[in-house]
Amino acid sequence: MAESKIKSIGTGKIVSIVLIAALAATVIFLVIQNLGLRSDVEDGLETAEELTAEIKTVENQVKEFEFLLNEKDLDVERKQQMLNERDSLIEVQNTKIANLLNRNRISQEEAETMRGRVEQLEHYVKKYQGQIDQLKQELELKNQEIDSLKSIVTGTQDSLRETKDKLINTTIKATAASKLVAHSFTLSRYKQSGATVPETEFRASQMDRIQICMDIVENSGPKPGEKEVYVEIFDPQGKLVRDETKSGFFKLNGKSTPYSAMTRMQYANQAIQVCLDFAKPAGYKYEDGKYTVVAYCEKFEIGKTQFIVD
Repeated sequence: MAESKIKSIGTGKIVSIVLIAALAATVIFLVIQNLGLRSDVEDGLETAEELTAEIKTVENQVKEFEFLLNEKDLDVERKQQMLNERDSLIEVQNTKIANLLNRNRISQEEAETMRGRVEQLEHYVKKYQGQIDQLKQELELKNQEIDSLKSIVTGTQDSLRETKDKLINTTIKATAASKLVAHSFTLSRYKQSGATVPETEFRASQMDRIQICMDIVENSGPKPGEKEVYVEIFDPQGKLVRDETKSGFFKLNGKSTPYSAMTRMQYANQAIQVCLDFAKPAGYKYEDGKYTVVAYCEKFEIGKTQFIVD
């Protein structure tokens, strides 16, 4: 009887130990599995199905790039940036495949299948990179052509500007060569005897009639012959002093211009003195101040002087 009890107690302990060991093994297995899952999550690992779907997404993005490559609104640098982004995604897929294989989350056969798809994407990226490199070369050639054209245009503009300056200088020289020059102006009042007295300052009562003389320099440029010399006299306010019943108009800068006095001379390309008289216009009263005399010949101003009335 006692032996039967002892055997029963021993069998019960053995069963309990076995159950406890089994339970402990189960707990340890679950803990290890949980730690493995947590490690996978921390490492960013996915399931084979998730990674396959992700590779499919990258494939679509790579295929989409073929259209972006021909998009004219995108510059080459932007296209290069977008291709680099897709290339980085492909590298990520290779890393994920290797991690899943190392953790026995996928088989060797599954890994090879995935790698084959990724290698195909790498092939496309290399192809597109070659096209982008070609675009860069074409752009560089166009930029060189543009720079060359700019240089040609700049050179042409400089040449035209230089030619224009030469023509202007030639015109100025030709004009200067054919233009008469007057200097050494002398203004004189008339005495009652008819004699003239040079003055630089006049009294209004002495201005009934004055004489204006000037020396014309020697110049071989102008054509010799009879020439008309016109004189304008301006009062201190800049108003022309003239007798409308005696004076007329002459051409100056394409316009009919009134004059105060006029005379003619015979010019033989040698120095000559020219004089002309100016009588006070009827009813005109000289005022105090500085008067200006300007002489013209053959449509050019040839000289000027001033006198004072006080």
